[in-house]
Amino acid sequence: MKRILALFLIAMFLVSVAGCAPKSEYDKLLVEKGQVQKKCNDLSSTKVRLEGQLVSKEKQLARAAEALRQANAKVSDLEKELAKQVGKIKKLEN
Repeated sequence: MKRILALFLIAMFLVSVAGCAPKSEYDKLLVEKGQVQKKCNDLSSTKVRLEGQLVSKEKQLARAAEALRQANAKVSDLEKELAKQVGKIKKLEN
C-alpha cells in the first residue's frame, strides 16, 4: 500500500512539474493576453461606434427616401397640371 501511495505521489509530482511553464514564458503570455484584451476592447468600442453611425445613416436614408417620394408626388402633380394647361392652350389655339 505504501508503495502504491509513493508511486502515486511521484506521478502527481511529475505531472505538476511537467505542467509548469517557465516564469519568462508565463510573463510573455500575460503581456500577449493584455495586448489581445486591449485589441478586443478597441474592436468592441469601434463596433459600438459603427453601429451608432449605421443607425444614424439608416435614419438619414429613410428621411431622404420620404423626401424623394414627396418630390416624385409633386412632379407627378405638376405634370398633370402641365398637361391640363397644354390642353387649355390647344383649345384656345383652335
